Amino acid sequence: MAGATAVGAGVAVPLGHQEAMILAAAEFDRMAAQLQALSPRDWAQPTVCELWDVRAMAAHVLGMAEAQASFRQFAHDFRAAGKRSSGKMIDEMSA
Repeated sequence: MAGATAVGAGVAVPLGHQEAMILAAAEFDRMAAQLQALSPRDWAQPTVCELWDVRAMAAHVLGMAEAQASFRQFAHDFRAAGKRSSGKMIDEMSA
């Protein structure tokens, strides 16, 4: 690990790049296994985001992972989000 959690401060030492990549790969593998285990009916089930079913959520997660792999796409998305003036943000949908 890159460092230890600061006890009582509620702040963790940032992960190093290599450690973050190992953890991300493990989590993507776990998610892929979960998605492969879904039945055709499961894909249409609702999620906590009331406007999205499991298929839409999985597509969103995949799209975000793909976008984060490109600095250019990340910068574009970050600028676009800063210009939003109306409508619900994704994280607000379940609130």
